[in-house]
Amino acid sequence: MSLKSVSLLHRSSWGYLRRHPWQTGLMGLGIALAVAMVVAVDVANASARRAFALTLESVTAGASHQILGGPSGIDERIYTSLRTDLGFRSSAPVIRGRVRVQGRTLILLGTDPFSEVALNGVQPDSLALADAKVRINPIRVLLQQPSVVLSQQTAQQLGLKSSESFNLDIDGAIKSVVLAATFEADNAAAAEGLVFADMSTAQWLLGRFGVIDSIDLHLQNDEVEPLREWLPAGLTLIDTGNRQQRLMQMSAAFHHNLTAMSLLALLVAALLIVNTVTFSVLKRRTSLGILRSLGVTRSELIRLICIETLIVAVVFGVLGCAFGVALGQVLVRFVSGTISDLYFHLHVTAFLLDYRSIAKGFVLGLGTAFISSLVPAWEAGKSLPVQVLQRSVVESGWHRRLPWMLLFGAVLAALGSAWLQWPSGSLWGGFAALGLQVVGFCLCIPALLMLLVKLIMAVFGYGFGISTRMAVRGIARGVSRSGLAVAALALALSVTVGVGVMIGSFRQTVIHWLEQSLQGDMHISVRNRNTQSVPADLIDDLRHSAEVFQLRQIRRTLVETQFGPLRLMAVASPTPLVTPELIMASEANWQTRLQEDEGVMISETLAYHRSLSSGDSITLLTDVGEKTFSVLGVFYDYTSSRGLLLMDDQVYRQWWRDQRVTAISLSRPPNVSAELWHQRVAERLVPYSETLQWHSSEGIRTLSLALFDRTFTITQALRLLVIVVAMVAIISALLALQLERQQQYALLRAMGMKPGQLMAMVLTETGLMGLVAALLAMPMGVVMADVLIDVINRRSFGWSIQFYWAWETFLQAFALGILSALVAGLYPAWRAARLQPANGLREQ
Repeated sequence: MSLKSVSLLHRSSWGYLRRHPWQTGLMGLGIALAVAMVVAVDVANASARRAFALTLESVTAGASHQILGGPSGIDERIYTSLRTDLGFRSSAPVIRGRVRVQGRTLILLGTDPFSEVALNGVQPDSLALADAKVRINPIRVLLQQPSVVLSQQTAQQLGLKSSESFNLDIDGAIKSVVLAATFEADNAAAAEGLVFADMSTAQWLLGRFGVIDSIDLHLQNDEVEPLREWLPAGLTLIDTGNRQQRLMQMSAAFHHNLTAMSLLALLVAALLIVNTVTFSVLKRRTSLGILRSLGVTRSELIRLICIETLIVAVVFGVLGCAFGVALGQVLVRFVSGTISDLYFHLHVTAFLLDYRSIAKGFVLGLGTAFISSLVPAWEAGKSLPVQVLQRSVVESGWHRRLPWMLLFGAVLAALGSAWLQWPSGSLWGGFAALGLQVVGFCLCIPALLMLLVKLIMAVFGYGFGISTRMAVRGIARGVSRSGLAVAALALALSVTVGVGVMIGSFRQTVIHWLEQSLQGDMHISVRNRNTQSVPADLIDDLRHSAEVFQLRQIRRTLVETQFGPLRLMAVASPTPLVTPELIMASEANWQTRLQEDEGVMISETLAYHRSLSSGDSITLLTDVGEKTFSVLGVFYDYTSSRGLLLMDDQVYRQWWRDQRVTAISLSRPPNVSAELWHQRVAERLVPYSETLQWHSSEGIRTLSLALFDRTFTITQALRLLVIVVAMVAIISALLALQLERQQQYALLRAMGMKPGQLMAMVLTETGLMGLVAALLAMPMGVVMADVLIDVINRRSFGWSIQFYWAWETFLQAFALGILSALVAGLYPAWRAARLQPANGLREQ
C-alpha cells in the first residue's frame, strides 16, 4: 500500500478517536490509573529506601568501619586510647538519641568537630555528615553551651532562627538549648530531622556522661585485624557496608509486597484494555469491513489498531505518571511510617523522586496496552471482509474457544499450585505462582459465567419476567465483553477478599498472641531504655506491697550477633518466661536450662530467616567478649520481623555489666477491682512520671492494634484503587453491549417498552454481572488469602498466621460487587433509555 493510503488510514483513525472521546477516555482512564498505581508505589518505595539509606549513612557518617559496644555503650577513654596510643587519627566518637521538638521526633547526633575534620577530610570551618557538610565554626558551638545546629530546612519546618532558644523533650525531661547556627546542606534530605551538637552537649542532654555509642573509622585493609585484636572484651569492629546492607534487607519484603499489589492493577487494566479495544473494533466493524473490502491487508489493520492503542497509552500514561507522583507523595508517608514502626526509625521524611520509577511505570503501561490490544486487533485482522461486518462471527468464535480457555486456565492454576509446594521457594517465586493462579482463574471465568447463567435460567427462569430473562440471556450472548468485565470485577473482588481475610486473620492472631503474652495487669516502662532504669526503691516497694500480687522485671536492649543487631529481652519472673501456648518447638527441660545459663529462646521470625531450630547455637557479643548460646526453643512473637531473643535475667546480668531494669509488669491480687487497683497503683507512680510511663494490659492491646491497623492502611488504599479500575472495565463492557443491542433496544421501544423499563432491564443485567462476579470471587479470594498467609507472608516476614474466616469481609465484598456493577451500569442504562426508536432502527 502507498504512503498516501497509509496516511489516509491514520487520518481515519485520528478522526475516529476525536469523534469518540468518551470511549477513548475510558480506555485511557484505565491505563492512567494502572500506571499511577505502579508509579506511586514504586516512587514511594524508592523514596523510603533512599530515606532508609540516608538515615543509615547519617548513623555511620561515611565511615568504613565502626566500633560498637554493648547495651552500656563505650567508655570514652577507649576512644582516647585509640587516637593517642594506636594513632588512629581518622576516627570520631558518636553519641545519638531521640528527642522531640514541637511534637516531632528528631535524632540528636553528638560528635567531636575536630575529629570529624580528620575523619571526613573537610575544612576546619565545617562539620561533615554523610552527604551534608555543616559549614559553621565549631568553636562557636563549643563556646555556646548548651547549643545545637540544624539544617535550614529543619529549622524552617520548626519555625526557628539562629540564636533562638527552644526546648528539647528527651524522654519526658525538658531541656532548653540555643540554636547556634543553621546551614545549607549539600544534600538537604541527608540532614533533615537531625540535631547536631558537640559531644559534651549531647552527653549532658542525654544524661550519658563518659559514654559514647560508637566510634567511626576510616581503615585500610591491613589495619582491620590489628585493631580487632586490640579491642577490649565487649567491643566489636564491624564493616559499616555489610551492616547497612543487612538493615536494608529487613524492609525489602515489605516493599516487594506493595509492588506486587500494584501489579495486580496492571492485570485488571489489561482486561479493561482488551474490552475497550474490542468495543472500538465493534463500533467500527462496518468501516473496518469496508476497508478490508477496499484492499487494506490484515497486517495493516492490526497495525492500525495497535498504533491507536499505543497513542492513547502514551497520552494517558503521561497523565498517569503525573498522578502517580502526586499519589506517591501521600503513600511515602505511610511507607516511611510503617518502616519506622516495624524496622528502623527514619529521620529523613523528604519525598525523594526517582525518575527511574516514572520510566518503569510508563513502560509497563505501554507494554500492557500493546499486548492487550493484540487480541482484538488479531480478531479484526484475521477475519474476512464480510465477517468483519458480522458481530455473530466474533461471538461464535468466543463460544468455540470457551472450553479451551477453561482447560488452559485450569492448567495454569494447577501449575501455580504445584509451584507453591516447592520447598525452597523464594518470595518472588511465591508471587509468580500466585500470578499463574490469578491468570488461570481469569481465563476460566467466561466459561464459568456461561455455566452460571444457564444454571440461573434453569432454576429461576420460569419465575422471571420477560425483561429479566432477556437480561440474563444478554449476558450469555455477549460473553466476549461480559466475560471480560466479570473477570475484571471478580479479580478485584478476589483481591478484596484475599487481602481482607489475610489482614483479618493476622489481626485475630495478634489478638490471641497478646492475650497469651501480656502477663500482668499493668506494665511500667522507662521512656529511654538506653539511659534510664526503673528505680530500685520503687521495685522493692511494689514487690513487698500488699497491692501487688506478682512482679516481673524486664530488661530490653539491642545486642550484636553474627546476624547483626537483634533485640534481646531478659526477664526475671517467678512464672514461666513464655506460656506453653506460645512455644513452637523446644528442647527438653528448656525452662530449667534457660535459668542455668545453657541457652536462649528465639522468636519464630529469627528462626525462619536464619534457618535456626532447637539445638542450634547463636553467638552474642557480651561485655566480656563473644559468647555462644544454645537455642533451647522457638516461640511465637509478632513485635518485629527482625527477631527477638529471650534470656533469663540472671544469665543476662552474668554476661553483661548492666543492672538496669527497663520495664516491670504487675499483677493485681485476686478479687480486687481492676479499676480501683489501677487508680491506686497509678497514684504511687506519679512522682516518677518524668522517667516512667505505664499502661494497663488493655491499653497496650489497644495501642498494639492501632499500630497494626496503621501498618495496613496503605494496603487498604491500594485495594480500593484496584476496585476503581475494575469499575471502569465494567462501564466499558456495558457501553459495548449497549451499542451492540442498539437496534434491539430500539425495537423494544417501538413495541411499547417504556424508558424506565428498558433502564431497569439494563441495570438488571448489570446487577447480575456483579452478582456472578461476586460469587466467582469468593473461592479465588479464599485461595488468594491462603497463599498470602501461608506462602507470601511466611516468606516475607516469617510469621505464622492462623486462618480465620472473616465473614464480614465476604459480605462486604459481595455487596461491593453488586453495588459497583450497578453504579457502573447507571450511565449505559441512561443512554439506552434515551435512545430514540427511529434512530436505532435506521440501519434496518
